[in-house]
Amino acid sequence: TNESVPFLASSGAEGKLLENGGTSRHDQQESKYHRTIDEYFERAYNYPRKGPINTDSTIYEKLRHQWRYIIMLVALGMSTFGEATEMFSIGYVLSDSNFQEDILHNDMAGNGALITSSVTVGMILGGFTAGLFEDKLGRKKTLLWGLTLSYVSGIFAACAPNAILLAFARLLSGFGIGAVMAAMPALATEISPSKERGFIVSITSGFFMFGLIGNSLCGYFVFGVFKLSWRVFFFLAATPAFLAFCLIAKFLPESPRFLALHGEYEAATCSANAVAFAMGWRGTVIRSKEIAHHFDKERQFEHEHRPSGAREIFQQAMHNLALVYSKELRGATITLQLLWSTMNSTAVLSFWFNTLFEDFGFAYVYFDSLIYSIVGLVGPVTCALLVDRVGRQRIFTAGMVISAISIAYFAVAASGIDPARHELGIICSVCVYSAAISGSWTSMYVMASESFPTSVRSTGVMLCSSSGRLTSVFIQYVNGALIGRPGLLLGVSSTVMVFSALLSVFVPLEDMTNKFVRDSAIAKTATSTHKDEKATEFTDAY
Repeated sequence: TNESVPFLASSGAEGKLLENGGTSRHDQQESKYHRTIDEYFERAYNYPRKGPINTDSTIYEKLRHQWRYIIMLVALGMSTFGEATEMFSIGYVLSDSNFQEDILHNDMAGNGALITSSVTVGMILGGFTAGLFEDKLGRKKTLLWGLTLSYVSGIFAACAPNAILLAFARLLSGFGIGAVMAAMPALATEISPSKERGFIVSITSGFFMFGLIGNSLCGYFVFGVFKLSWRVFFFLAATPAFLAFCLIAKFLPESPRFLALHGEYEAATCSANAVAFAMGWRGTVIRSKEIAHHFDKERQFEHEHRPSGAREIFQQAMHNLALVYSKELRGATITLQLLWSTMNSTAVLSFWFNTLFEDFGFAYVYFDSLIYSIVGLVGPVTCALLVDRVGRQRIFTAGMVISAISIAYFAVAASGIDPARHELGIICSVCVYSAAISGSWTSMYVMASESFPTSVRSTGVMLCSSSGRLTSVFIQYVNGALIGRPGLLLGVSSTVMVFSALLSVFVPLEDMTNKFVRDSAIAKTATSTHKDEKATEFTDAY
């Protein structure tokens, strides 16, 4: 409702609010031109706050005017933070001797691989379910349901009496994680201005590394300092998901593009104005007829309304899957599936680092994991700063090459008679790997969320990420079987990283840097051309 947007409460969704009153030349022009949501967000994000020229360029002024928008992004980021702590918590629990005896019964290759792979299976199922109900629930509700399931299953895991029930709890946790990971990049993409989209999606996805650091801190104190039970660790790892739920429920609106594509123009208008106001916009608010002007054309080819019954939901899900593999999107879909599969098969290597360190006899396993988790922040930060300048694909390729080199060194050192002699070098190589693979991971989410139009964005991200997760289920059993031969395990992983880098070079995706994202899969060419022409007219008018 308009009451949820403070500056709209008194004037209505169709009203105007100027910072200094009156009607400027810009506002008169806007009243004659039907703005797109992309154009509206672009101007809102760069809205001049002191006269006709934007002189508020300092970080302080940016924070002062856009703190509401920053809270929205933090809320989105906390969802990935919570999922990271829940997803990778098993990596710390696996290396606990009490857990190995009481739950695994010292069967790392069997029970250990079952528990680690169950979360991945759950992520696949959760991602598919999120895609199935995408048109019914929307982005925000999908996030909330996923976070709820992650938190509840995390508490259940802390109470599990045996490996079977723990694997089931991890399955449910993965179900929630899969739903969140399908909806989060889509929502982040759809509330971002086009020129800052790479930065914003990178930052919100990069909270994943903060989750890993939180896990490392928790593991260091729970296992390394206070010598507490692994059940305490599982309980603490589930807590961030609850915090993320509260933040998203309170501060984040539904995607205006999603609402508009389903014909809910009044709700889309309020949502778009809420986001623009949070960005610091105090000019002419967008009107429902402006949104309808553009999305009526899109909806000729897409959804007329949200599916209501089970049959409609299933039919729409099948329709979305068909669109993802349509002529316009097939190439991007298959390329992303291959890239995600190769990257995921090597990223899950981090589940086993602590176990390897224990086997090598390293003295400070949990402190070492804290160090390489902190260094891993370099990847998302670098990606966020360069992704809109250097390009998405280049960052991904560079990250995979650097990861391959660092893991190759780890493989050589681990193949020696006494790997503990190379402890410093191994920790340094893992730090480099952590930063590089997290940068590639972040750029992957940017590429995937931009490659699909609004109508199938969550479905596309879900399908590609699920391909990677399905690969990692098999890889977890391979890793468990090769844990006693670390040189071979790490050497194979390094080779796969090189293949992934080469694939990204020779089969590149369309570079969407500074481009408006599409809303319709079928009307791709026509709508993109129309928007580009109208955007040029609007810019020339100013």
